[in-house]
Amino acid sequence: MKIIVKKLQGTECDIEISEEGTVQELKMKIAEEMNIPVSHQKLLRTGFTLANNRTLDSYGIKDGTKLVLLTKKPDTLEEAIHKSFLKFYTNDQADRLTAAFMEDFSKKVSQLSLDDIERFAAASLKQQISQ
Repeated sequence: MKIIVKKLQGTECDIEISEEGTVQELKMKIAEEMNIPVSHQKLLRTGFTLANNRTLDSYGIKDGTKLVLLTKKPDTLEEAIHKSFLKFYTNDQADRLTAAFMEDFSKKVSQLSLDDIERFAAASLKQQISQ
């Protein structure tokens, strides 16, 4: 069956999937089609969030059904580092460690040559392609 997925205030696309498919499988197809990671997706039907482990037919989703896709903005590096520090330190300590990390990170990045950046980009691209 074909399902229409409309990104809130954005594009829409048609996804081909079986009625017995799960919401998780649909999200993986959306990730391929729209280049949005599964972890950043939230699918809605008539205002209700669809659970990843349920099948599409359990929600009464048929051919031509339109679903709304909400996307979560990814955390910035600073937010991600701060969240990690909060697992082990108090908020005040995490704030100070995050600030120190970001300062050190900025210094190190500014010292990279264009060759360093090119090597890093090539390695990162190679890793993404192999996945």
